[in-house]
Formats: sequence, structure tokens, C-alpha cells
Amino acid sequence: ERLDQSEYDTLLNIARSIFQRDVLTPIRRAACIPEHFVGRQEFENIDYRRMPSLCRHIHGGAVFRARDQERYDEFIKNAALAKIKRRVQGNHKIRQDPRVNA
Repeated sequence: ERLDQSEYDTLLNIARSIFQRDVLTPIRRAACIPEHFVGRQEFENIDYRRMPSLCRHIHGGAVFRARDQERYDEFIKNAALAKIKRRVQGNHKIRQDPRVNA
């Protein structure tokens, strides 16, 4: 017996929900995808190192800093220090090795 469109749509939605619940959600949790924790309002579980920079730029202050200020500010501070450290080390290596400019 062939399903009519309404029955087909209902079954498709059920299958999509089961796939989301039983497959995608555990994968996203295991992968520490920030969006998974944002949707559940579990900001304390977000690993800011895994967050795309554009997401941080757009939502950083309004979403993450407002709900997880201490951890978010600590991440931003450490990220800025690491960037400065990389620049300083990079400049030091160039000056130290005369073959680079030869």
C-alpha cells in the first residue's frame, strides 16, 4: 500500500527526530560543538577554543560574556596573550637565524 503525502511527511518527521536524538545529539556532545551547549543553555560546558572566530565576534559579548563572563573573559585574555607570544617568538626566530634573510 502506498502512503499518501501526509503519512509520508509524518513518518519522515518521526525518522528525523529519532536520528537527531539518537545519532546527532550524542555526536555533537562528544565533539564539544559549542552550538550544542548554547541550545541547551549549558554555557559552562562550552569549549571556547573550538568556537569559530566569526561566532565569537558576532555573539561574544551579547551571548557568551553575558552568561559565562568569568570563563569567557579568561579565554579572551589567554587568546590575546598567545597571539602576542606567537608574534614575539616569530620575530625572534627571524632575527636569530641570518639564513632567513639571505
